[in-house]
Amino acid sequence: MAYLTNLLEKRGHGHKVWLAWLVTMTGGLLFFYEFIQMNVISSINTQLMLAFHINAHYLGRLSATYFIANAGFLFLAGNLLDRYSTRFWVIWAMVFCTVGTLGFARSTGLLEASIFRFIIGVGGSFCFLSGVRLCSRWFPPKKMALATGFLVTMAMIGGWIAQAPFSALLELVHWRTAMLINGGF
Repeated sequence: MAYLTNLLEKRGHGHKVWLAWLVTMTGGLLFFYEFIQMNVISSINTQLMLAFHINAHYLGRLSATYFIANAGFLFLAGNLLDRYSTRFWVIWAMVFCTVGTLGFARSTGLLEASIFRFIIGVGGSFCFLSGVRLCSRWFPPKKMALATGFLVTMAMIGGWIAQAPFSALLELVHWRTAMLINGGF
């Protein structure tokens, strides 16, 4: 009991520990969700090639639009997170990721699907940076490795969900329905 009481006492920057973990987990959920979006293409690759009448080369291009946007916007995301509210950018990143995912699910052509994957990538550029930003505000420096490790663990779990569990979902529903469920999640 004393250990639990000790955990709930004020620490670090004067915030309660449970609140710091709650805020960090919220940021981590965005990173978790984004890793699902980043990795889901490998689970639906065959269905995408059939739906858009493309070969592996064009599937690679479709997949790459996410990474082009993500890498291209990381610098801008870092600058925006340094200057403006982290909460604001977390909300907008989630909007981008969700709109992109739902739009991708409804895409009828390769160009349209690529545009929505690009939008998901733009939103994804804020995920890790905003999580680290939240950790740095809510935890003392001696707890940063633990808090950041928690964020990365959440992301890896998202990557796993995009593989085996998502593949199991694909056996029950069409890839578009699975992506709509993903976007609704």
